Amino acid sequence: TLQRALRAVRNATSFTCPVSRSTMHASDSADAFSSAIQRCPFLSRMAGFLRNQQPAPTDYQEVFQTKLDNLKQEGRYREFKDIDRECGSFPHATADGQEDTVNWCSNDYLSMGQNETVLEAGASVTSERSSGVSSVKPGVQRSLEAELASVHKKQEAMVFNSCYTANEASIAAIVRAHPGCVILSDSDNHASMIQGIRQSGAPKMIFEHNDVDQLKQMLASLPAETPKLVIFESVYSMDGTVGRLDEILSACEGASNTISFIDEVHAVGLYGSEGGGVLQKLGMEERVDVLTGTLGKAFGTLGGYVALSAEMRHKVEKSMPEYQHDIFLPVPMLNAALASVKHLRTSQIERSTHQERASTFMQAAQEAGLPVMPSESHIIPVLVGNPVKCMQASKALFENHGIYVQPINYPTVAYGTERLRCTPGPMHTPEMLATMVEALHQVYTELDIPLTTAVTVEQEPLPEPCEGYMNQAAPIMAPIGMAIA
Repeated sequence: TLQRALRAVRNATSFTCPVSRSTMHASDSADAFSSAIQRCPFLSRMAGFLRNQQPAPTDYQEVFQTKLDNLKQEGRYREFKDIDRECGSFPHATADGQEDTVNWCSNDYLSMGQNETVLEAGASVTSERSSGVSSVKPGVQRSLEAELASVHKKQEAMVFNSCYTANEASIAAIVRAHPGCVILSDSDNHASMIQGIRQSGAPKMIFEHNDVDQLKQMLASLPAETPKLVIFESVYSMDGTVGRLDEILSACEGASNTISFIDEVHAVGLYGSEGGGVLQKLGMEERVDVLTGTLGKAFGTLGGYVALSAEMRHKVEKSMPEYQHDIFLPVPMLNAALASVKHLRTSQIERSTHQERASTFMQAAQEAGLPVMPSESHIIPVLVGNPVKCMQASKALFENHGIYVQPINYPTVAYGTERLRCTPGPMHTPEMLATMVEALHQVYTELDIPLTTAVTVEQEPLPEPCEGYMNQAAPIMAPIGMAIA
């Protein structure tokens, strides 16, 4: 009330007191302030306060700088390095001008970004087709969608310019197509799925990560006729955990009017005989209703997609008009993606080498006493537990050891769980694995980051990559066995 009164006094020649409701007039706005204080009992008592509350112009640059300074003091200011990857020699790169840096956090999990077949497919069409985006669907996109649908044993697939968009658009569109729908979401779901939930405007229920009993209770609490959308992931990107897929799908199948929606972004290409993800590895592709994946990680290109039934596709497309002209990719990228998907449907060496490298690194890190967080996949987080030290550890690895690994801090992960997220790939040689373990042990010791045990870092010789893999132009990995073996 006082704020409104103050604005009225300063910006008008008349003023109505919010307490006495009496109206006062002045010849001009400059005179209104003193006149109001003299004649209004309420304002006369607040005169001293009002005189000291003169609004000052906001220096937004100073505000922004203060917030940035606070982030830096908290160890949460993120600095993304300029990385120029060296095609044919992944994981080597030039980062911020520092040559011969080894990248340990790339999501190009199988190094398909340097695969000769993929590169040739992307380059061969530029002289025949447009290099840009024409807001119409080219024939190669339909071919790519058909290939992806076949991989996941679905009738249809829709390609988007990213899986963030695919998740956001498809979740919101499914809800629009099913009025009254209630969303049940795993607490650890990715931000793109959360954004889709927000955009849908649907009521939501959040169950604790992988808590199937809680999910069942929530489903049972909803009326049978209520449409329900259960969304979850296969591989969770920050912890490396794997969803309890069989149990979650059974819960969905046991509840009426329930659609199951899985994000396999960090699994497609890496798991399953054709790179169809964890569901394919477990033989459960046909049990899920909607699946999203990315072309920008294991497939090494760009884009995202959703695989679903023909009926669902037609309903969803009609419910996402805002995306109809913004989801297309250039023809060269579509060709490269199609080549990568086809390659990984038949080639197993990328996946097997990837799994061997990830498993070997995890074992070596654990034996060295590094605080490896429990992981059931190829993603290996090493706990730091302090935001400032996490940034310092990343900086020390880069500056002193030529190793690039991003620090993961809040809000990506919870306070106290700050970590270095390592993603060993098929092109990380045995020597690189050993060097990384030694470097981590040294940096953690220097920064007084707790180790699990005091162990001398002495490694047995690691196996060399298989001959077939090293002859490939692009790195090739496979998923690690652990919980989904």
